[in-house]
Amino acid sequence: MKKIYFFLFLFAVTTGMVQAGNKNNTACPGTWTGSTGTDWFTTSNWCDGNVPVSTTNVRIPAGLVNYPLIPAGIAFCQNLTVDAGATLTINGTAIININGSIINVAGIFDVSNGTLNLNFAGINFSGSYLKDKTVKNLFISNTATLGIPGGTDTLKVTNELKFLTAGNTLFTNDNLTIVSNAAGTASVADITGNSITGKVTVERWIHTGRKWRYVAVNTATTQTINQAFQERQAAGVNAVPGYGTIITDPAFSGTNGYDAASATTSIKYYDPVADNFVGLGNTNTFPVSSQNAYVIYVRGDRSILPPGAATSATTLRTSGPLLTGNQTFSITTAGQFAFIGNPYASRVDLRNLVMTGLSPFVYLWDPKKGANLGGYHTLIDIGNYAISNGGGGSIP
Repeated sequence: MKKIYFFLFLFAVTTGMVQAGNKNNTACPGTWTGSTGTDWFTTSNWCDGNVPVSTTNVRIPAGLVNYPLIPAGIAFCQNLTVDAGATLTINGTAIININGSIINVAGIFDVSNGTLNLNFAGINFSGSYLKDKTVKNLFISNTATLGIPGGTDTLKVTNELKFLTAGNTLFTNDNLTIVSNAAGTASVADITGNSITGKVTVERWIHTGRKWRYVAVNTATTQTINQAFQERQAAGVNAVPGYGTIITDPAFSGTNGYDAASATTSIKYYDPVADNFVGLGNTNTFPVSSQNAYVIYVRGDRSILPPGAATSATTLRTSGPLLTGNQTFSITTAGQFAFIGNPYASRVDLRNLVMTGLSPFVYLWDPKKGANLGGYHTLIDIGNYAISNGGGGSIP
């Protein structure tokens, strides 16, 4: 039997007359006036008296009292211009569908708590179009290609990246981040029939508390342990606050990648031959992708050095092409455990896993279980995975 671990100054002039929000005015379609408030779906807030549709080029000019705030519903436009000094905010359950090129976004386009659906192809979508380069939900509906510019123009997704149609390719130019923070961890939805090309940075936010954490690798990264989990820093250096962690080992030498000495190593992987968790040697040279997952004693970010009880939250991350498609893990010896981390930048449903020749038990690590460093939940497959050893920790 085998076992398994487991982002009003718009007017029309006639003779001595100023008009705004006149439905017969065709000189300014798609231009926002905000005459009667902030509601995108109110006709009197638009110069021509018509709420934009998918073929409307929308312009949000500066110098107004009211700017559009969309907390719910679906807004449409073709091209979008937000002038310097103007704002457009998408919040809550609202979605804005953009069917053309986003142009001249010199003002504030805030989708950090809303959903952006892109339905145009063959151009780049720049993170700098958005406030803080951040979008909560990014949906892609075109059936061709969409690119993110290179350089430092990172696009950050804080909740979900999702393809709504098939036949898409998203070129990241190594500038896409799947964000994890105290508010939650973003994910990539099913990409069947689509592809993401280029590197993606996948984050994992770690709560305060000195605990053993099980950390999966979600990218085919070429980084070493030092480049990923230690943020490319020399021993004890904290140049990127809030990211990375201190990794220690009894064999600390100052040249083998570790930050300090400790009684036992603070990073391990599972060796099926030894049937135990073992240390990995030099973090400067050990490839992150050589293992599917690691056990790391996380004290906090790289400002938290041993000894002592100090702790902080931190974010660990790897960068590389996303792991997609079927991922296979083999157990060659009967009675042997397998240490498997979720390979995807996504939630997984245990019921959809294909497990052949294995016992019905899965052991799920929970750093909040127990009084000290964490503990396992035992799940049994009885048609629908159930906890067989009680809840506690992260599971009520």
